Amino acid sequence: MSSNPKIAARPTATDRSLNWLALSMTPGIGAGRGRKLVDFFGGIDALFSASLTELEAADLPAATAQSIALGKSLELAGEELDRVRERGATILAQDEPEYPKRLLEIYDPPLVLYIKGDVQVIDTYGVAVIGTRHPFPTGLVWRSGWPAIWPPGGL
Repeated sequence: MSSNPKIAARPTATDRSLNWLALSMTPGIGAGRGRKLVDFFGGIDALFSASLTELEAADLPAATAQSIALGKSLELAGEELDRVRERGATILAQDEPEYPKRLLEIYDPPLVLYIKGDVQVIDTYGVAVIGTRHPFPTGLVWRSGWPAIWPPGGL
């Protein structure tokens, strides 16, 4: 049985980066488990060349192993890459030289990055504001312009 259906050539992504995107879109695979699988099989290409039996032997759930072995993950990645290209963006896989070195130093770096614009900007210093979609009431109070100390008068 062929483990990979042929995906049409896509000029903005190598087969290797398409495999990384497919891995990131595989149900039951997060960044940490994805990297462990790549290491276990000796590379991203070897992982996507593995048989269903080999994937299941790597302690993958049946649905996850089938998604990789039967090409469903690659199919989803191809569709995702088409959407990314329509928006004028591209993907950057973890093993590509342009992938930010400092990002690889964090606990759980993403398998792929979605890039729009100059990829070189990623390695320069910047400022980020990080928030949550579910803030505590004190955060809502501060954002709305009420006193920064809540309740008024302190705790």
